[in-house]
Amino acid sequence: MCLMSLLLLYFLMAGPLVWLEGKMKFRPFSQTVKTVYAPLAQVVKSDWEPASTVVKAYVGLFKK
Repeated sequence: MCLMSLLLLYFLMAGPLVWLEGKMKFRPFSQTVKTVYAPLAQVVKSDWEPASTVVKAYVGLFKK
């Protein structure tokens, strides 16, 4: 149950961190976000349905 909570938190923080990264333009922070969220980026690049669609839609909410 604890692992599921951590995975849910990992996913839910992706959107706000992408938004924050876009606003800050601070290279070390950007690199950290890209490294930590590389697994989610791989899901999107691999186009694994329906996971890639969900990730794109959720993160897209914060990119506007």
